[in-house]
Amino acid sequence: MLALEWADVDFAAGAVNVKKSIRTEKGGVTRVKETKTPAGRRRIRLTARTLEALAARRRLNGGRLVFGTPGRGKRRGEERYPRKNAVLATFQLLLTKAGLPKVRFHDLRHTHATLALAETKNIKAVSSRLGHGDITLTLNVYAHYLPAHEDEYVAAMEKLLQPTQPPPPTMNASPVE
Repeated sequence: MLALEWADVDFAAGAVNVKKSIRTEKGGVTRVKETKTPAGRRRIRLTARTLEALAARRRLNGGRLVFGTPGRGKRRGEERYPRKNAVLATFQLLLTKAGLPKVRFHDLRHTHATLALAETKNIKAVSSRLGHGDITLTLNVYAHYLPAHEDEYVAAMEKLLQPTQPPPPTMNASPVE
């Protein structure tokens, strides 16, 4: 997210191209690198609501980075990659202001993946969106078993096992004369 540039956002197609990530190395040096795996480089379709939010952000942010921050001191006015700790602190502040419990930023990914799996049932699509090369990783990490899944499973079995035709008459029926 922090490595996204406006050039990565395709408003016409309603998608974002994920190609790189940010790593903070020893000494606090920020490096932009390709994603860890080839599966991490992906094109993600966005909802209309997300595109509207991004368009509004772009109108306010004339820089190159989607989530860039202005430089200070010698770099005043120069756009730079945000520091991970600053993003996390802002996230926690927003949670507090909204009266929500504190959670890790990465928990947003877990929540998204779990809800997407519950709603779409398309494991491969969710796995690709998360940048996983293998669906077993998606299932092992994100496919949490929710109590509603049991009700859904039972309902599916009832539907599947429901006879499509009425049962044949039994031998005990009285003969018709």
